Amino acid sequence: MAIATRHALAQAKWDNLAATWVDTGPPASPSTQDIANYRMLLEQALGHRRTGNLVILGSTPKLRDLLASEPFLGFNVLCVDFSAKMYTQMSAAVGHPNPRETFHLEDWCTFRAAGAEYDAILGDKCIDNVMPEDWDAFFSNVHYHLRPGGAFIVHLALADSRFQGVPLRDALAKWSDRLHSKQDSLRNAAAGFWEDLLTASAFKNGYHNTVTTSRFADEVEEALSHEAELDTHAQQLLHEFFRVFWPSRDDLWSSYQYAEIIERMSPYFFHERTLYSADYDVAPVQPLVLMRARSRPLHS
Repeated sequence: MAIATRHALAQAKWDNLAATWVDTGPPASPSTQDIANYRMLLEQALGHRRTGNLVILGSTPKLRDLLASEPFLGFNVLCVDFSAKMYTQMSAAVGHPNPRETFHLEDWCTFRAAGAEYDAILGDKCIDNVMPEDWDAFFSNVHYHLRPGGAFIVHLALADSRFQGVPLRDALAKWSDRLHSKQDSLRNAAAGFWEDLLTASAFKNGYHNTVTTSRFADEVEEALSHEAELDTHAQQLLHEFFRVFWPSRDDLWSSYQYAEIIERMSPYFFHERTLYSADYDVAPVQPLVLMRARSRPLHS
């Protein structure tokens, strides 16, 4: 599939998700501790700098709120997203609109932002939205926009072999129990259930370097056809998942493991620090990493 076609499909995916994405919580969006870790890594990356230029890959409201707070108020912020619908929808969820924020409608692999080199580029699971065959173009373009030593701070969602062979009914029972015990809201339980299915889909009938909930289509239909046999919490969870996430069941996301993705970034960046959160179920396999731009890319 040509890169332009892949990018058009990805844009359509996010246009379709725009209507419901604000309903999601961690792990589909950053948790409170994730944002604290973003802050820690960005402060480390910037040092004593209090002015400059930052990029957010996407429209994540919590990242935009972070950059609209101290000590980042002196920085210009550029949001790069190829879905204007998503940017508009996410803007309604921003708690602190940033007068120094601008929007750039373009693809992450090909955009060219005018002006000075950037001090840091942040992304929430942005690598997941770039197909593995496009990673080199993506990392090259991120590197292009950073000053030497500039920071790429990215939230990863790793393929977790613990999910190999996990059936839908087990994931549903797990999250409906958490909903019943009030460990999670309905919104967060549905997001967690979706994330578990996505993760498990990497190992569905063999290992894949993509994830998609469509690999569980038969099991979803089976659960819906027997929903009368489910308890109230499982029914609520299944309906919320079906409403928010099932329309995107055919969408593809990238799948990767920690050492693999650090290695793929290594021609353009060197690794400085990794932080893990602990305030949601799959946080142990969703670290934030601080990568530093090399002065020039290494030849592979």
